[in-house]
Amino acid sequence: RGLYLFKKTYVAYKPHGVVAVIAPWNYPFALSIPPVIAALLAGNTVALKPSEVTAASGVMMQKLFERVPELAPFVRVLHGDGSVGAAMVAARPDYIFLTGSTPTGRAVQRAAAEHLIPVACELGGKDAMIVLDDADLRAAAHWGVWGANFNAGQTCMAVERVYVEAPVYDEFVRLAVDEIHKLRVGFTTEKESPYYVGPITDPRQIKIIQRHLEDALDKGATLLCGGEIDGMYVQPGILVDVTHDMLIMQEETFGPLMPIMKVATEEEAIAMANDSHFGLGASIWSADLQRAQRVAHQVQAASVVINDTIAQFGVPMLPFGGTKDTGTGRIHGKEGLMQFTLPYAYAVGKPPYAWDVATILRKPGHYQHAAALMRLLFGVSPRQRLEPVQQSLEKARPLRTKIRSSGILLAGILSAVGVCTLAIARLFGKPRRS
Repeated sequence: RGLYLFKKTYVAYKPHGVVAVIAPWNYPFALSIPPVIAALLAGNTVALKPSEVTAASGVMMQKLFERVPELAPFVRVLHGDGSVGAAMVAARPDYIFLTGSTPTGRAVQRAAAEHLIPVACELGGKDAMIVLDDADLRAAAHWGVWGANFNAGQTCMAVERVYVEAPVYDEFVRLAVDEIHKLRVGFTTEKESPYYVGPITDPRQIKIIQRHLEDALDKGATLLCGGEIDGMYVQPGILVDVTHDMLIMQEETFGPLMPIMKVATEEEAIAMANDSHFGLGASIWSADLQRAQRVAHQVQAASVVINDTIAQFGVPMLPFGGTKDTGTGRIHGKEGLMQFTLPYAYAVGKPPYAWDVATILRKPGHYQHAAALMRLLFGVSPRQRLEPVQQSLEKARPLRTKIRSSGILLAGILSAVGVCTLAIARLFGKPRRS
């Protein structure tokens, strides 16, 4: 509360009002329900727009909300393509939460800016996996391949780039190729599916995957295995001899392709991982956990897992989101809830007392007193805090002989006592929670 010792201060978190949630197609349920529930828990009403690519999932969610009487009045599901999303933004909701591609995020933010609507975006990724020279290579290859091909690579935090230190590069590549040959491609509605990799969901995504693959091969990359496209299925593939001028190392592929790049040192691996417009997740592999954590803290990604891939998304208390062109929206954790609120600040008390230090300092002619008090109360070191006391004592010696008025002397004493009392209360008193 600063110098206002006679005021009670507190923060109240209140809902935005109407929240628009625009959801993606790759995980239509898992990426729609968490922000909707968080927004409702924060006291908002919600308008949800599922992706038109997975329209059946949108209908299922609508029926689910309608079956819960406590939620039904506060949630509306709006079906349709991008024009419906544009109409939602034009209707001026109080807050927008978007999960989708970076181009979509930019378009929504431009439209929202016309009305100064706050927007939280959880957008694309190009997650890097770093394999250090002391890593468990068999585990890194197994889980790296799994992370690159989970949901056929249609995962914003899929392993889309791999950087391996030179001493272990050849062995890692060999193990990764062995692992990828174990993956069966296909689809079934059975719960116990024998397939690891299913179809690509959106035909437009097939074209992006094909463009990235052709661009890489044209620029000198080598496809060690996979990459064949049959209808909506893409055979999981591994590419080597890749460089950062290739689309497959810069843009989000969203498909089952795993490019692997050799790096000379740990420092080069970090630099390559950070050479991206995206900053969603990353994976670090090392037998030395302290080393791995040191590397993790240097990687420009908002969600990092050590000696695993993708798993951090499954921890509900960890905030999930990104940096850079991935946006700054969050789901999960306290942060995923509080973003759907606004903080309101309150200071409560009686009218200012005339003798209150905070009142006295509002008047002109007290600059030196205020400066001394600020150092005394908020100095960053004991020496800085004691500086005003020392200066006061030094000034008091020659002034004592000149003081004639007992009133002035009394005022000086009272002022000193007030400052000291305030300082003691500030330094040693137990702060009360409001």
